[in-house]
Amino acid sequence: MSEVSIQVTIAGRPYPLTVSENDAERIQACAVQINDFVQQFGHDFSVSDKQDLLAMAALHLTSQVEPDYSTAIKGLEEIRSLIGDAE
Repeated sequence: MSEVSIQVTIAGRPYPLTVSENDAERIQACAVQINDFVQQFGHDFSVSDKQDLLAMAALHLTSQVEPDYSTAIKGLEEIRSLIGDAE
């Protein structure tokens, strides 16, 4: 399977990623969804701290996942790693 380099921006921070070509569009759509939640929660709850907003978005998204949380947990661990690498 072919891999491609993409860049997603989450909460104003760019993250370069290497993903399978088949996943690139889905990953970009996920970043858009996360940003939409960050913006919505910031507006609805008058919260400006990006870390708080990301935590709220993560909680919201994982609460909508099927009972098998392993994929969501793996994704959150990857996001955590990316955030740690970018700091």
